[in-house]
Amino acid sequence: MKGKTNILNLIFVSLLSTALAIFGFVYFYSASNDLFHSINNLSPVIQYQRGAMYGLGGGISFSCLVITFSILIFYKKIPFKIEKKLMKIFFTGLVLMLVVPVLTGIIIPHIIEGKGYQRCEKAERRASWPIFRIHIYTDNRQVCEQLIEEKQQSGRY
Repeated sequence: MKGKTNILNLIFVSLLSTALAIFGFVYFYSASNDLFHSINNLSPVIQYQRGAMYGLGGGISFSCLVITFSILIFYKKIPFKIEKKLMKIFFTGLVLMLVVPVLTGIIIPHIIEGKGYQRCEKAERRASWPIFRIHIYTDNRQVCEQLIEEKQQSGRY
């Protein structure tokens, strides 16, 4: 009975890790794609989702967990060479989770502000954690004031 329980636990954790890996990659890709599209097309409003930048490293680390659990489910033991490679990739993902948001938090605002945009903090929704805040940049003060007004009217203030 214990063997079945362990297999079921591994399957459950593997499915959960798969869902989290997919979410991380999709969230990172979607936010990055929207950001670069807005910057390249000089949209009047640019949104930088800092929290999405954790998705790349998270997706990599959770993908390693999926591979690890899949090997355990089917082969019961992970060969040492594979385990070593998986650990390197896993920790690379963790490092990316720490580094990518910090680097993009420095580089992206510099690029956006260099194109003449200004941050519109009053239009930003306050996230429970500052790391998940969505930074809003506008190309002129009138657009910023319009966003603030829309936020006040919608009751999100």
